[in-house]
Amino acid sequence: MFARGPSALTLATTVVSQGLLVVSGIIAARALGVEGRGTLALLWLVPLSIVLLGGIGIPQATTYYVAREKRNPAAVVAMSVKLTIAIAAVLLVAYGTGLFLIGDVGGDFSSTDALLSICLILPFLWLNLGIAVLLGMESFAAFNLGRFIAPLLYALSTAVLLAAGGATLTALLAASLASFAVGAIITWILVLRRNLPGQGPADTNSRKIASFGLRGVVGSTSTITDVRADQLLVGALMDARALGIYVVAIAFSNLPRFVAQSFGSVAFPRIASADSEAARWATTIRAARIGVLAIAAFTAALIVALPVLIPLLFGDEFRDAIGVGRILLVAAFFLSTHRLLTELARGLGHPGYGSITEVLNGLVFFAGVLVFATPASENGIALAVLAGGIASSLLLSLLLIRLKRLPLDEGRVER
Repeated sequence: MFARGPSALTLATTVVSQGLLVVSGIIAARALGVEGRGTLALLWLVPLSIVLLGGIGIPQATTYYVAREKRNPAAVVAMSVKLTIAIAAVLLVAYGTGLFLIGDVGGDFSSTDALLSICLILPFLWLNLGIAVLLGMESFAAFNLGRFIAPLLYALSTAVLLAAGGATLTALLAASLASFAVGAIITWILVLRRNLPGQGPADTNSRKIASFGLRGVVGSTSTITDVRADQLLVGALMDARALGIYVVAIAFSNLPRFVAQSFGSVAFPRIASADSEAARWATTIRAARIGVLAIAAFTAALIVALPVLIPLLFGDEFRDAIGVGRILLVAAFFLSTHRLLTELARGLGHPGYGSITEVLNGLVFFAGVLVFATPASENGIALAVLAGGIASSLLLSLLLIRLKRLPLDEGRVER
């Protein structure tokens, strides 16, 4: 009803890709056990986190400027590629040095495992940049194909390794590296097949691309929905049972975020590529109305269904997760709205809005923990998540309303 065309395709791709990652995670857990699964997660998630933050937002900036450029988007891609090569060299040296100096090489993992983990930085970087180019071109089918290939290949390869009895830590890391490398290569083949126009001088330069990315990089990585600081706090402050309850409660808060990402990803390049300020704002307002309505509908349905879903899927012993889950779903509405508005602000040329409000989200969350979770409790930490979501989404809404009311020469950003 709400998601049609590219938005529906993007939502479906997100859900299926996340499902494939869940499957591969289950296979890895069965093959490696608790400690081995934890080591694999560390060697996989650390390079991914380094790429998300150390990549300084170049993919998001590339999407914006490719969508804005009419005459020479090829020049934008060339500049982004050069920036990414420089970033890759820095990140490889920094992570490699840190891993061999600080990591437990020879203990929990071998030097081969460490090398595979370091090499993951490259496919992560290039895959992110490739799908960003496709998104800026509004090639939504190719964009979603690029997002889907690597999780599919990884899930298939882990299943084959488990069946063959060879699902070791080294083999799974190698499978991950190969899967994401193939995904990156195929994505760039899709980019090159589109023959981006390259006529006349570009309207931007490397400095502007890097500036756009840096202003938005904090907003692209949420303290809660990406880092899951709330889950870490539950694990640190409470017992294993509390963490188990909280993890189950979190499981249902991802769907509203997927909806937000789907609408935001599609709207971002459309807003950026609009020919006039009036057209950009018309697209922004329409995407905000439809997106928020869709997020609200999905959230409300989950809140109503939660008392049935949790016992049905996880068992009666997890009934205590229902109350926490409802609080987290209300929080997910505000956090998802914030994610949607962050993408719309990027399309309008204001990536810093998402970063400013994401900082507020983190500050209010940690203040909320002191207010609601002293002593520590699952409900108290969930209420802190809710407080951060309300504060960040409200401030971002106010910033966009203010931007809409500014005179044209004040609200316009440098192209």
